[in-house]
Amino acid sequence: MSGNNFVKYSLEYPYFSIENSYGNYILITEAHRNHCITNSITLCPADIPIYSQQVESYESSLCYQLPTSNKVCRRNLLFNYRTPTLKRHGTLLF
Repeated sequence: MSGNNFVKYSLEYPYFSIENSYGNYILITEAHRNHCITNSITLCPADIPIYSQQVESYESSLCYQLPTSNKVCRRNLLFNYRTPTLKRHGTLLF
């Protein structure tokens, strides 16, 4: 492999919610999130499981930065990946 190969993680659940004590978490799909009411506090239906931190998933291994993330998570190898370049277009007036 050359120096311009990178890995992209493939996550099953794009939303990850964690409680204040970091002891439990929930995994939320886009479809489930659409059933939530979002204000200053987001309320979702109570029809999804709550996982303990000891239950490892792709998403929890990344969030808790576990050393097993590379083994647990599905990854796609990106060959010849080029870092995006940001270019300014126009000027901002304040």
